[in-house]
Amino acid sequence: MGTGPLQQLQDAGTVLIADTADFDKISQFNASEGTTNPSLLYSAAQNPSYATLVSNTIAYANALSSVISSSERLTAAVDHLAVQFGTQIFKLTGKVSTEVDVTLSFNTAATIAAALRIIDLYHEQGVPKSQVRIKISATWEGIQAARVLQQDHGVSCLITVVFGLVQAITAAEAGVDAIAPYVGRIADWGKVHGIANDLGVETVSKIQNYLRKYGFKTQVMAASFRSTKQIRDLAGIDLLTASPAILEALEQESEPVDCRLTLESARDTNLQKSSYINDESAFRWAFNSDECAVEKSAEAMRKFGEDTEKLKLLISKMLQVGYAFKMTYIVGLNSGSSFDGVDAVLCQIGIAEDGHPSRPQYVDGLTVDWPLELQPLILRAFNNNLTIFEMTRLNYAAGALYAEAANDLIQRNNLKPEDIDVIGYDGQTIYQEPPDRVKEREYVLSGNKSLVDRWLKGGFPCGFFIAESGVVAALTDVDTVTQFRPLDHALGGSAAPLMQYLDFVAFRNDGPTVTLNIGGIANLQLANADRSKMMAFDTGPGNVMIDHVCKARTGRGYDKDGELAAQGKVIPKLHEELLQHDFYTRKPPRSAWRLDFGAAYADAVLERYSTASTEDLLATLTRFTAISITKSLTDFILPKTQVTRVVASGGGTRNATLMKNLGEEVEKHGLKLVTSDEFGIPAAYKEAIKFATLAFANKRSLANNIPAAGGAVKYASLGKLSLAPRRAKNSEPVVGRDEKVLGLTADGH
Repeated sequence: MGTGPLQQLQDAGTVLIADTADFDKISQFNASEGTTNPSLLYSAAQNPSYATLVSNTIAYANALSSVISSSERLTAAVDHLAVQFGTQIFKLTGKVSTEVDVTLSFNTAATIAAALRIIDLYHEQGVPKSQVRIKISATWEGIQAARVLQQDHGVSCLITVVFGLVQAITAAEAGVDAIAPYVGRIADWGKVHGIANDLGVETVSKIQNYLRKYGFKTQVMAASFRSTKQIRDLAGIDLLTASPAILEALEQESEPVDCRLTLESARDTNLQKSSYINDESAFRWAFNSDECAVEKSAEAMRKFGEDTEKLKLLISKMLQVGYAFKMTYIVGLNSGSSFDGVDAVLCQIGIAEDGHPSRPQYVDGLTVDWPLELQPLILRAFNNNLTIFEMTRLNYAAGALYAEAANDLIQRNNLKPEDIDVIGYDGQTIYQEPPDRVKEREYVLSGNKSLVDRWLKGGFPCGFFIAESGVVAALTDVDTVTQFRPLDHALGGSAAPLMQYLDFVAFRNDGPTVTLNIGGIANLQLANADRSKMMAFDTGPGNVMIDHVCKARTGRGYDKDGELAAQGKVIPKLHEELLQHDFYTRKPPRSAWRLDFGAAYADAVLERYSTASTEDLLATLTRFTAISITKSLTDFILPKTQVTRVVASGGGTRNATLMKNLGEEVEKHGLKLVTSDEFGIPAAYKEAIKFATLAFANKRSLANNIPAAGGAVKYASLGKLSLAPRRAKNSEPVVGRDEKVLGLTADGH
């Protein structure tokens, strides 16, 4: 980590703990402690990367089937799984904290028994008691259980779900090793109740200062951060646990971290000493006088309880039907509307216990540039200025480029064609016409029975995409699925964005989740385990206008890191004009394309504002993109669904200025902006992973569209399959034709 903000934070006396069950992320941040909780375990249990750990737990639980009841066996399995993950975290950090079942929060004796059982399981794994913290909720019963565990059994306890000073004081009096107040959630409550200052930072600072002023040894582990500013404001806190995305964002900042919480500042506070540990009624009265603590504690325990029950249900299903992940290698390819290269990604996918694909596991990725001789042809095709003869050649040549990208990736990972299950891509979109719902309705009501007229007169959606799949299958010798959109179009769907299916696969078990993809066009998805409640629609431009203006003014293809935009000022008149675009009168599901925000529209902006500086133009377009995304979110998703975060991906996540603007906007609505990297899906390659997932599903005849989000009349398995030549039956050598003449070898390359 060098001498950057994270190191400065540690130099200020703060110990870092990565809030994740991703072992790679824990190693990346050199965290000195790791943690588990039901939410993390629930997601991790469905991650094929951890299949061995889950299998061990299922075997352990099955061995208990004749010894204990089914409910006891399920509880034992959950504890065992937590310890399985905790043991791996211990190997990386040297210390781990594991949570007692939150449903026991109001039962002191049961909490003590569960904690000792977890300690015994760790002992069996070779993890000493001294390196384990037991996490217990900050109820009266939970704190009393921790008191007994610390004093009578020498078990280190971490009191969690702390939202107020009363809970913190009582836990410190109980002699627990640490407490975990939730900064972000307290701040969220403050915003909702009109408190201008950051209530989370103020509350946690008060807790830290109180404990230091009165000499308590209990450490404060600040948790649940919404921004890097909150981390900076709490520099000097004893312990800090944050998501990898927040820690990564902090490390990228140039401003130094200054220590804010010191022993001297604690001594100077006018906090009066109180005591509750031996007076239950005093504790309950004081606690119930703290409205934020009461509401947020109940909410947090309820949420953890729901995740615990979901985890138990998941393990129960695994115990009933067995557990096995058979993973296969998939290659995904993508060239988006930004037209800035072909991304190739290698990932692994299996079938999860619910019959849907497992969350894709990223293995490797690369990007190849479009050859200079093809670039002008693509641009002419965008502008409808290519003959049918040129378009035909371009279609095949683009297929060859996609094949080269796939072959490079396969060979780089020492794999052979037969190791790859399928290649998936959609091709380069040349033209996309969204559904015209008014014309479609007029067509239906007219009684017109002509199928042809659906597209000639009826307003049905359509599109044209290049990169011939037969060429890719021939040059890679791998089954290839492409052209995912036409079938959805024929069923009345918008087929854009297609990200909705990957989001269902990746986030269906995480509760309602908003995802954002920032390519040339930006789009929002609402993922949900209930596909009928999902949404997906374009929000307007992502990178397309920023890139066009940057290239027109500077010759550079994009504004690297948003550096130019960061130097400019927003032009109010232009910003308002952009928000008046006709696109924003359309309602979801809606699709945007270059006809809406492409070269012609951007050139018109350049002409009207020819005297404006490049920096100001880019600052305006960047701000407009962030505002249009947020407006789409607040207009169409937040009124219907309660969410806490926006998971971003796509090339736009590399634009630091855009992400800063966007983060500030969504934070106004109590949301946290993170990237899909936090979930093992690299933001830069998510589009390619999307096509890998769609192809995996198509090959297994799984429905891979989301009618509720895209408007199709029924589910379908989207995509067209071109089989690899090696899969042809009844074949025989062709006399007189050498594969090398066509640039092929015996292994398909």
